[in-house]
Amino acid sequence: MNTEMVIKTQRLFKGILWILGIMIIVMSPANASAQCGNDPGDDSFETATPLSVCGSTPAAIDCAGDVDFYWFTVPKSGYYTIETTGSTNTTLHLYNANEDAIDSDWDSGSGTNALIIYPLASGQRYYVTVGVYAIDDTGDYTLVISGCDACGDDPGDDAFSIATPLSGCGSTPAAFDCAGDRDYYSLTAPNSGSFTFETTGYSDTILRLYDANGNTIDTDWDSGTSFNARIIATLTSGLEYFIVVFENGEDNTGDYTLVISGCTDCGDDPGDDDPATATYFGADCGTKTASIDCTDDIDVYFFDIPVDAEYTFTSTAIYDTVLSVGSGTNWVNQGSNTMTRTYTAGTRMFVKVEPDTAGQTFEYDLEITGCDGGTCGNDPGNDNLADATPLSGCGSTPAAIDCTGDLDYYWLTAPNSGSFTFETTGSIDTELRLYDSNGDSIATDDDGGAGSNARIVYTLTSGQKYSVAVNEYNNDDTGDYTLVVSGCDGGGCGNDPGNDNLADATALSGCGSTAAAIDCTSDLDYYWLNAPNSGSFTFETTGSVDTELRLYDSNGDAIATDDDGGSGYNARIVYTLVGGQKYSVAVNEHGYDATGSYTLEISGCSGGGCGNDPGND
Repeated sequence: MNTEMVIKTQRLFKGILWILGIMIIVMSPANASAQCGNDPGDDSFETATPLSVCGSTPAAIDCAGDVDFYWFTVPKSGYYTIETTGSTNTTLHLYNANEDAIDSDWDSGSGTNALIIYPLASGQRYYVTVGVYAIDDTGDYTLVISGCDACGDDPGDDAFSIATPLSGCGSTPAAFDCAGDRDYYSLTAPNSGSFTFETTGYSDTILRLYDANGNTIDTDWDSGTSFNARIIATLTSGLEYFIVVFENGEDNTGDYTLVISGCTDCGDDPGDDDPATATYFGADCGTKTASIDCTDDIDVYFFDIPVDAEYTFTSTAIYDTVLSVGSGTNWVNQGSNTMTRTYTAGTRMFVKVEPDTAGQTFEYDLEITGCDGGTCGNDPGNDNLADATPLSGCGSTPAAIDCTGDLDYYWLTAPNSGSFTFETTGSIDTELRLYDSNGDSIATDDDGGAGSNARIVYTLTSGQKYSVAVNEYNNDDTGDYTLVVSGCDGGGCGNDPGNDNLADATALSGCGSTAAAIDCTSDLDYYWLNAPNSGSFTFETTGSVDTELRLYDSNGDAIATDDDGGSGYNARIVYTLVGGQKYSVAVNEHGYDATGSYTLEISGCSGGGCGNDPGND
């Protein structure tokens, strides 16, 4: 026999001896006249002390063999806790009105105290007896009864006989609104199959599932998320089941939601299953809670766009979801639970939420943001696409993300065709989006610039309207930034030597030094020369700025490039030129995010051509 069996046997034997001892004492003629003091709890059913039900009653086992009897009438149906406190090793028995024993305990309370938790029926009389474990022991105790407080009107009455009926699958908000509250629900299975019962919200729940006869089918306390409970069980169509929810320690209160899924008829939760019966999301952005409450459930909503703006649709759940947005016949999804797109006011959009893995059921939140477009302050960059701030062309525009969720829009008409750079500078983590003239997103970037700045390089078409949006990456921070646009006529940065496109490149007379500057981020300086002779030429920069060089032939095709071939972070290209041919060279800062002076030096003319010192070259 193993240790556990030995302990159980010893405990059972001790319990039998204790019960026999009590029976001998109670039935003994001598005991009939042995009144142990005047403490509450007379010593027989006939003379039991009446209680006003819940509360504390100090008393004592004040002679060997003393057993105290009490009775009370239950004010409301529900679970009641009957326990003793004190240092005496007590026992408890609970009897019905017919004086039949229905429960007993001797060590489930604190220390050596007794504890009984039992569902009692409204209007019925019950008896409680208090004794001691060792028959010849004496001592003080307090009898405490609780459960009388009506635990609110939340769904889930507190006994099988008055369990709250559920119409099927879905979510039921409720609460543990007093210590010891137990909520009972009943469900008639609408179909046969696997059902999931789970709680969300309160972090320490216990679930029990019972059949129609009150037999336990399963119990759980931490298989759900964050110590919530979850039971998955196979139910039979047409049979009644009971679900009981209670707090793990039965000593705290708090809100919870009971979620049931598995019905083949997917309930009345928000999000009907096709565009024709789609659920109206509402007139404004916000969050809705619903559930994928049966296998193959797909929830569809419709939303009328209130203002021209960029909108983000997000579904959040314990399992992966797939979210799609579209017209109801044509859907766009990115294979994830979120999507950001720009829409025009008055457009009706449909949003579809479905599980990523077939067969899963769960609760989710659907959130739509973007209705206010940002509306943060008066900094440049109005907060919706329709009222975007116009830009006159390339250059730098200081602005700010001056409230969380701020979204700044700008627009410009491309002055020329070619590669344009849109980037931010500053310490805030920015995100950029570029839109075409139809408001469709054509490029996006998060950290392509310096640090956590964003940078988009895109080929624009002359005369076309483009818009750019700037936001903080997580929409939860604020800070200053500068939007820098370059590419107009190649850059357009100041009047330093080196015009900013290939067609208007600054002419060089030959070899020598040309002082210039990268005088705005993304500045691009172009120069050209006719090779005075055939041979090896060197193009290099000097200075402290980190430069990059590109060499082009007469057709404008790049034939050589370099970043750090010179001293420090300077660039150097050594290339064989053909006498009489036109060549161009471009200088830019390597990261397009810094400025500074540089000198462009070219050597190789007539084999060197270095001054008039003695010794021609």
